[in-house]
Amino acid sequence: MAILALAISIAPLCLASRVSSSLQPSLEVEVGSDGSAVRAMSFGNVSTDQREPLGPSATMRIIEEALNASSLIDVHNECNGNKNIQEPKGKIGYVFMVGAHMKNWRLWSDYFSQATGGTWKAFVHYSEEHEHYHPKIPFEHIVIPTVATEWCDLQLVQIASLEMALNDEEVIGTIFLSDSHIPLKIADHVYAELAASNMSIFKRHHNVRSKYKAEFWSYLTRDDMITLVDDYRNHGGHEIAASFVSHDVNIEGMNPFGGCVEEFYPLFALTRHRKTVEYSSRLIYLEWEPWKYFSKGEYGLPCCDLHPAEFTQLKANSFQRLLQSCSLFMRKVTPETSIGWGRERENLIQYIRREVLASKKYLPRTRQAVVFVTAKRPTNVTTKTLSLLEKLDRSKYEPYILYDADSIKTADLPKTSITAIPMHREEERSLLGKAYKEYSGRYKAPAKSAQVRWMAGQNDHQYAWFIEDDVFFNGNWNSFFNTYYHSEADLFTTWKKMKEGFIMGGHAEEGWYSWSPCDAGTATLKYHGIVALHRLSRTLAQKILDFLLEGKSGHHECVIPTLCLVDESCEMDLISQNWIGVMRNQPVLESTDLIAPNKIYHPLKEICAVGTTHGDSRKACTLAGENPNAIFAAN
Repeated sequence: MAILALAISIAPLCLASRVSSSLQPSLEVEVGSDGSAVRAMSFGNVSTDQREPLGPSATMRIIEEALNASSLIDVHNECNGNKNIQEPKGKIGYVFMVGAHMKNWRLWSDYFSQATGGTWKAFVHYSEEHEHYHPKIPFEHIVIPTVATEWCDLQLVQIASLEMALNDEEVIGTIFLSDSHIPLKIADHVYAELAASNMSIFKRHHNVRSKYKAEFWSYLTRDDMITLVDDYRNHGGHEIAASFVSHDVNIEGMNPFGGCVEEFYPLFALTRHRKTVEYSSRLIYLEWEPWKYFSKGEYGLPCCDLHPAEFTQLKANSFQRLLQSCSLFMRKVTPETSIGWGRERENLIQYIRREVLASKKYLPRTRQAVVFVTAKRPTNVTTKTLSLLEKLDRSKYEPYILYDADSIKTADLPKTSITAIPMHREEERSLLGKAYKEYSGRYKAPAKSAQVRWMAGQNDHQYAWFIEDDVFFNGNWNSFFNTYYHSEADLFTTWKKMKEGFIMGGHAEEGWYSWSPCDAGTATLKYHGIVALHRLSRTLAQKILDFLLEGKSGHHECVIPTLCLVDESCEMDLISQNWIGVMRNQPVLESTDLIAPNKIYHPLKEICAVGTTHGDSRKACTLAGENPNAIFAAN
């Protein structure tokens, strides 16, 4: 009976063509060879597959027949001429598949804010299900209930996403995007291209030996969305997909060991039902052989066995070629990917927001403060840092020294052109009252509250970086700051941990000594972040100051990140691990810990000659400080 039913299902008048576009549940009945009825729900009921299991032989027969029925075509003329929307005829669905949070939500917020009304609908699937993971995304979207996924097995989440999108009768097609996609065209251009297409669009996989292999990141028309869901739910597609997962396929034209189920099954299912699709780069640009088109350094190594190239430091002319191509989106780009003109580099995401999307919300070029915070007499570490800060690009950054005037005389500060600002312990204590004791931390230093008060009262700077005197960076501070110059995040820090659970690069820290007392957050929802190097917005600084002046308190490493993360209007981001050598509170680093250039280290009190420690020889430390780069050469 099963084989006869399957033969019926792959006939030209397949069940998908009879599924109502209104998506109301309906019951289809087919009769088996023994006269028994086999039920198959159309799309309206997505709970379970009610057909009998196919079995291995039937599965192989279906795959063979679908291979023979192939109607795929290649499209080489990839550009459509008309990019203007005359009258929207429906919405394009955007399905974002992300991890714990959407990294580039500001970019996509700009993208959708410029789109013509009624032309798009966004969906977000989080692979990690936790209510505290997901910052508030400002553009309108629907959260898809989390489906368990793993690498190379995304088929079920695709089906669940399509079912969600099909609930809106105005959705005419759906794009699948990851967190590493960026737009190369504005939203209306994308709509004009896709709304005019009567075929789904797939990007051919680099492995051309596989007849049915394509990138998962694709565009599906509504008709093909219905067909794919129907095949999976009602025609044994889930069993066929499982055979791809287990690589239980051995047919000429297939290469089961060279790909993932989501790279095989969608194309297989559509061609099984006599569908024609477009194979082209019109939707997504990605590269498996970057050495043919890009220079060394523009993409990460090693490359490209299991994954396509990840772009790192693109040249301006390379990116301009991509913008001028017919591709609508690009993959794979990280939040740290940059674009450069000679020695000048800028974050690529921020460049796209300003130059491609021409965002009205985009942060203008205003000078940011860089504040070196110190409570001790100068060491070779602080002297080195200040000498580097003097070389900052003054068109973008204004350096300051915030120093403890109770411990350091003005005359003891290094000779520098940087503006020095004194702070006093008693002044901070009298202003904050009882909040001062907990907020100032273990050493009761005035710097923690003084920097917040100073920033809250600023009229010249919207953002300020704060660098403690035991932070060491043997690199170019301009390059580091430029990476985040255009970001609108209220807080940048190196990592954060939460009291309960897991979030963005840190594990739970139940035993941290300063969870209590900490009045920020709730009993179980608090965050701990190292703020030896951090960037603070004037807005967040004012919120922290108001919190303290209300008599509330807590350790600054708890108060600062927690107040931001529990506030939907506040955005916190992490400094990329690419910049971090060692970042911790204790123990103090030795010179032998400094093993790489262009990395940030904390806490480092002195730079000593190789082979010595802080206790061996103060003179050795001082002499080594005259040439700290020698440490890296020696190691």
